[in-house]
Amino acid sequence: MKGKFKHLAAFGVLAVLAGSAVAATGCGPKKPEGAGNRTVVMYQAAFDDTDTRAYYNELVNTYNSGQGVTDNVFVQMVTGSGGAISGLDNALMSGYPYDVVQIGDTQIKGLVSTGRKFFVELDQYLTADVKASMEYDQIPAGLKNRFCMNQTTENNKYLAGEGTATLGLPMTNVPHVMWYNVAAMKTAGINVISVSETELETSEQYAKVQPHGYAEYTESHKPFEGAKTSKNEAGQIVYKVFNDRIAMNWEETRCLSRAFMTQYDFEYGYISEWWYNYGWSVGGDCVGWDETAGAYKFTIGDDQDNYLVLADVTVNGRKYKAGDVLLYEDKAKVNSDATLKTTLQNSLHVLPSMRDATLEFNRLSIPTSKYADTGLNGYGVSAESLANRTSKFTSGKCPFYNESYENANTFKASMPGGVDIAPLTQWREYQGGSTYQKNGASGFANEYLKVIGETYKNGKGEDEIYTGELNKDETTGTPFVGRVTADTVASALFLPKNTRNKNYDAAAKFVVWAASADAQKILAKSGVLTPNQLDAGLGECAAYETNVLKNSWAAAYMTQNCDIGDFAYFLGNTWITPWSSVFNNEVRKGDKTLTDFLSEKQSDADKALANMRIRMMGR
Repeated sequence: MKGKFKHLAAFGVLAVLAGSAVAATGCGPKKPEGAGNRTVVMYQAAFDDTDTRAYYNELVNTYNSGQGVTDNVFVQMVTGSGGAISGLDNALMSGYPYDVVQIGDTQIKGLVSTGRKFFVELDQYLTADVKASMEYDQIPAGLKNRFCMNQTTENNKYLAGEGTATLGLPMTNVPHVMWYNVAAMKTAGINVISVSETELETSEQYAKVQPHGYAEYTESHKPFEGAKTSKNEAGQIVYKVFNDRIAMNWEETRCLSRAFMTQYDFEYGYISEWWYNYGWSVGGDCVGWDETAGAYKFTIGDDQDNYLVLADVTVNGRKYKAGDVLLYEDKAKVNSDATLKTTLQNSLHVLPSMRDATLEFNRLSIPTSKYADTGLNGYGVSAESLANRTSKFTSGKCPFYNESYENANTFKASMPGGVDIAPLTQWREYQGGSTYQKNGASGFANEYLKVIGETYKNGKGEDEIYTGELNKDETTGTPFVGRVTADTVASALFLPKNTRNKNYDAAAKFVVWAASADAQKILAKSGVLTPNQLDAGLGECAAYETNVLKNSWAAAYMTQNCDIGDFAYFLGNTWITPWSSVFNNEVRKGDKTLTDFLSEKQSDADKALANMRIRMMGR
């Protein structure tokens, strides 16, 4: 479990870049052309590459010719080679030539943890009017909070996240998505549609379609006009429907993946290095704060129930709305307090534990002949090895792949049969369940997806037609679905405190605008960046003619509760080192059970976490 995407090249020697700024910082003979009497703000950009650089330029030019005139600010941008800026810890000490600097979410905590207070806190600029103008409330909390952190310690720990100082405003965001091979879908006779859950509720054309990522329908329950039939893995003639705007659930992912292998000779059905969407969907994680110990614990094997909120409640002082999933600290409070648990029993629905999510994820890559844990064989639908996993997808050996949205141009160019994206796998519970055991036999080899319109025995042994409807709470109507969330890699704009010119107020005006919906819609035209604001990403930007992919909507959808991957929780990967190699190279291959792994590595992981000096708030 370590950082991914491109390990982008560093900018190189900072002094070289500083040279290009001299004329604009007051040390040279003149301001840049077009600046006039405006305050010049120097912006050191990062994470721009061949796919995005033109849009960075458009963003700055748009500001200078529009809002910048009103603000009396002119921005001069200096770009590099598309990656994280090296040497910032030393460069930010004094006389830094840039008024605005762009920093990634894997780098910022290390800079703050030096204790040198490198950054101007931005909360003073985020007035109610400013927030309204930039549509601040439309930015997911998980994106904003990763750039919030106090620059002084409390009980020897730096507090980061919810309720701490805002140091940067989001500039770019790239989520993980479910990539799928369009040609593979055609080969398997799958009808692909793009209809969101909300749209399904009012659609006449798709009135008979149920809210599944993947579902099969009997011939008597034709889902929509024009749909074509094909044979499913169980030998039935059905209508297969893949909706790339709704997530597949755990059962759909594993069963459809196997069908591609058994029916169409794909080497794998699904490939992913990342566990996040499985754990986060049900409220689990690999670390959890132990209030009694005042430290984080390794919780990848935590077997306590997680909870879906059915009606608005307050738990442990935190307010939740119907449809939310309890955070780790709050679910731990419920599980440890019998009185509280009784009080809330009608307001909460039990979800799988983090251990359940870990085992489900691990079983995907574990061969059917090996065990994930006692009595749980693998599914054998994913690659055991993480080596060359991208080429296994782009070469057509696997139809589904969990990876970064930034690959849009690369994947499209390398897959002439077509490629697109869908939401990542999510916990979703359907009336009557999702699967049945063929001929009453047990085990994954005999597990098949229920077909909508077919008759199966219910829990009482009675015949019942499977409707495929979502399971919901009878009282509140809250659907039993987990969180929609993805890990994303993001960057933000910061105001360095030790700048040469100390143009804080002027620079803040540009930073606020760059994070606003108007600016973000420009970056979204790159086709590999999602805008900060959800409405823009799910609406206007999803309809851009310049979009690389037909369903760019899914990238914005996955950012709703976006979070950072475990490699960025603290300061680099140091806390992961004691256990990740064994987890990836033995546990995920079925060479070591989860129970044996925890017995060997739980203590090592806890000790590594005890050395971390960051407390993440609100997650």
